[in-house]
Amino acid sequence: MATASTGRRDLALDAFRGLAVLGMVLVNLQGSGPVAFGMFEHAAWDGVSFADLVFPFFLLAAGLAVPLALDQRAHHGVPAGVFVAVLRRAVLLFLIGAAINWLYRPDLDLHQLRVAGVLQRIAIVYLACAWLCLSVKGWRVALIVALLLLVAHGILLLLPAQGEASASFARGAGITAWLDRVALPGRPFRPDYDPEGLLSTLSAIASGMIGVAVQRAVQGSATPLRIIGAAAIVCLLLAGVATLWWPLNKALWTPSFALLTAGLGLVLWVALRGGWSWFGASGVARFTVVLGQTALTLYVVQALLAAVLIQQIGGETLWATGYDTLGRIGLSPGWASLFFALIAGGVSIAITLLLRQRGWLLKL
Repeated sequence: MATASTGRRDLALDAFRGLAVLGMVLVNLQGSGPVAFGMFEHAAWDGVSFADLVFPFFLLAAGLAVPLALDQRAHHGVPAGVFVAVLRRAVLLFLIGAAINWLYRPDLDLHQLRVAGVLQRIAIVYLACAWLCLSVKGWRVALIVALLLLVAHGILLLLPAQGEASASFARGAGITAWLDRVALPGRPFRPDYDPEGLLSTLSAIASGMIGVAVQRAVQGSATPLRIIGAAAIVCLLLAGVATLWWPLNKALWTPSFALLTAGLGLVLWVALRGGWSWFGASGVARFTVVLGQTALTLYVVQALLAAVLIQQIGGETLWATGYDTLGRIGLSPGWASLFFALIAGGVSIAITLLLRQRGWLLKL
């Protein structure tokens, strides 16, 4: 029977990351967002859909993975070169994300470059989690940092923005949107705010820190599944309490949203880890492990494919042409959108697997 761990490699965690990146690909490559099935569309504002889970799951997975990669080095003293390697990886991730944003809207005016983004946020969260792992031992400090970040972010969200009489959680209003408008470099994703903006990064880092704390608590424990399960329950209970003050909102990455998604992510991870001895040898499980181990390459490949598909030929984008073709063969709008994502996602995965076979994966 398959085991969930191979040396310092946690195959269940690889599968967890693989499911997250697969969900991200399906969400990102929907043929038409307005007609896509609800689970593949982000909540209009407050609320949580399946699409809203994949990114926080990715950040949780990053936090869970960092101790596996770095704690062994930290226990034997940390050479300065390790800190430099961590910083280098974070900077390269950030730059790759910014470069992808530029490809979507190439412009020589740097003010039109979207600086924030998915890979950029992953880079910041990774850097914070890695720096903590290299600086201190044990799980308690990571947990305390996560709680402090959630509390600090929550308090700031309850403060009115400049020019507003009271705090607001409305779209484009409140201290989050105001800070993005006055301090976020480059072009925000939306005209008046960015879903990966400045203030929401605090709770996003907390999402990763929760992963660090749980992973460190699990290491060497005789009852790892109980610890993960207990952590999931605590996160979900705290999320329920947090909704008394902050709505569940991905764009704001509210403390309640961070806690809910961390709890749900831990539920999925404990299910994968607990059941790995039964289904870990299956083809589906091995496939998700491969996706998890090639997640960065897959994400970049699907982003580059999307950049090609949004180019116009004859006044219409390749994306729109492909989606319209699926509609003309009789598929309903929702199914046409899903099949477009499956085809584009399948092409992205096939390219990634070919790159893996040739040893051309992105390894930072």
